[in-house]
Amino acid sequence: MSEQTQLSTEFSSGKKSNLFQLNLFSLFAVLAICLTVVGSTWFISQRPTVIRNVGTEKTQNGVIINTLSVTGSGSVSAKPDMATIRVAISETKNTSGEALKAANEKINQILDISKKNGAEEKNITTTQFDIQTEYDYGGSERKIIGQKANQTLQIILKNVDEKGEKAAKIVDSLSSISNIQIQGISFDIENKESVYQQARKEAFDQAKKRANESATLAGVTLGNVVTINDVQVQTPVVQNAVSANMMLKDSTSSTTISTGTLTTSIQVEVVFEINS
Repeated sequence: MSEQTQLSTEFSSGKKSNLFQLNLFSLFAVLAICLTVVGSTWFISQRPTVIRNVGTEKTQNGVIINTLSVTGSGSVSAKPDMATIRVAISETKNTSGEALKAANEKINQILDISKKNGAEEKNITTTQFDIQTEYDYGGSERKIIGQKANQTLQIILKNVDEKGEKAAKIVDSLSSISNIQIQGISFDIENKESVYQQARKEAFDQAKKRANESATLAGVTLGNVVTINDVQVQTPVVQNAVSANMMLKDSTSSTTISTGTLTTSIQVEVVFEINS
């Protein structure tokens, strides 16, 4: 065999070998890609799929739903049926024991009057108590003038009528005790749940009306309620001050108290599903 023929044969064999290696590499590459696709598909299938959309917060079972958020307000007025009277006692004596004894004597009078006028003992509580040294600052140096006992009672009256006659009667009776301070009276509703329910219904009805109006303007229809939340709940307490002349021992005039009305206000936020 000639040298030229031998070189041609070797070149042909080398070319076939390179082609085989190239085909083998391509086969491995294709297999690697297939394995990657299959593995990724399996991994994704093991995780929950959540579809997200910019500008939409609500999803239901992974499906985006378009929503409309509205607010509504409702107010209900009702007569108070409970009164709270605050009475303060302050006694100054030479010693703490004497001051406390004098204060307790008036506390017992207040308790007797309160219970005789319809207040239950469990609804009479002490909200403040202290004994402290009392000083005279009139001269160049302060001087001790005695010990001072201070105590504040809270008296709750239930089933109060709208004229406040029950509360007025107890204030008149308390005014016979000298050197006490009736700090004021507040009125409230003992069971507010029914009032809250009425105000919340009114607020929801208003919110739904607004939602229907907005949906009509947008050319869509309302679906189910997605969420409903109380945004704000307000029930102010009626405050009444008692005139100073009602605290005089020799006062003969009767106390007139008006309970007024309490207005409960609720604001709700309702999110509706909308359909195009």
